[in-house]
Amino acid sequence: MTAQEFIDWLQTANNLPNPTQAVKRAAQMMRVTEDAVWKWLNTKKPHPTPEYMQLLMELLHEKYREKRFHRILSHEQREEMRSMLGKKPDLEIAELLGIARVTVQTERYKLGIKKYCSPEAIRIQHDEELIAVLGKIPDSECAKKFGYSNSRVAYLRKKLGIKSYRGPRKPRQPRDPNKPHKKKEYPEELINMLGKTPDDEIAKKFGYSKAGIALIRKKMGIPSLSDTKFPKMKREEMLSMLGKFPDSEIAEKFGISLNFVARNRRKLKIAQAPYSPIKDADKDMILNLLGRVSDLKISKKTGYSPYVIKKFREQNKIKPFNKSILERFSPDQRKKLLSMLGKVYDRVIAEKFNIDNEVVRRIRQKLNVPALREEKSLQETIEGDEYIKSLLGTMTDKEVANKTGKSIQVIGKARRKLNIPAFDTRGRSTKKQS
Repeated sequence: MTAQEFIDWLQTANNLPNPTQAVKRAAQMMRVTEDAVWKWLNTKKPHPTPEYMQLLMELLHEKYREKRFHRILSHEQREEMRSMLGKKPDLEIAELLGIARVTVQTERYKLGIKKYCSPEAIRIQHDEELIAVLGKIPDSECAKKFGYSNSRVAYLRKKLGIKSYRGPRKPRQPRDPNKPHKKKEYPEELINMLGKTPDDEIAKKFGYSKAGIALIRKKMGIPSLSDTKFPKMKREEMLSMLGKFPDSEIAEKFGISLNFVARNRRKLKIAQAPYSPIKDADKDMILNLLGRVSDLKISKKTGYSPYVIKKFREQNKIKPFNKSILERFSPDQRKKLLSMLGKVYDRVIAEKFNIDNEVVRRIRQKLNVPALREEKSLQETIEGDEYIKSLLGTMTDKEVANKTGKSIQVIGKARRKLNIPAFDTRGRSTKKQS
């Protein structure tokens, strides 16, 4: 199939007004650009259609030949379709006009027209004899007796809220007393393991469910492994401790699993006791540090996890360590740091107070204090300094900045203003010789 034949077919099948719309549709279907399709259609400068594209066109034609496309209806066709809505089935109208069924259905919904109801459907809704026996005999018998389809009878019954017919239950056959009752036999190994091995392990070994093994054990009157290991007196003692001591302590004391303790506590709807794994010997030392040092630092110092430290701090209602840098300094240090902002370089302040450059920058920005390079003019910082001028262009801007204590941005700005070329990184100065 050629590209022209494919476009002609698309235009006809979709009832498109012009070839341009057909090209757009072809580009969408074939996942190519519209320009590529136009090149294949160009007769003056022929651009051969690739073989794999010709094959794709044939496959698309084969696939959609029998299907209905979304067609653009003319005014006359739309009026013709509207005149038939509700009088004929949607599928029949779609086939007459050569359009998709969903197009007819959407138009009918838009206009608020009810679905076409066949004479059989109208007749069955008013058939009083049929309605009288619905649910009393099977739907198939109703359909056969009154000459309707099974699906139509079932639909009417459901619509009227009538339950389907259920025949009389067959009476249960009494067991013959002379016949011996056969007991289900279980492997001897399984019976020997009951009460000595956990139910889930037995179930896994013999292919039963855990509930099934528990049922067999109860029928034989064998207590579970947990009941054997955990007698009644110990159980009562354990239950009396729930909610007063942490679950982990109870589990450790009685040699049982933490899950078993938690399950019993939840069953009795008892709230969990506050958990504090911190030893009594360490509590006073940690209390002195809380709020003054970060939880992470306390964690590193004491060996407890940050989560445990945080929980212990919250139990004692102590606020977390204030992360503000300024609050860590004494009033005199804080006053001195604030007085230096904008007058001294950020990195110099950071070195003096042993903090990061970024921290100084954030404090300055928070107080709306401009940086030193923004406050002083270029003439004050560079142009009056002959020493800096003599260095420009003889080494990289970064080296000049490190040597003079100025920022690299200020050095670069000054060099460009004085029309001095950058230093050649290969080792040769590009400064023009006068």
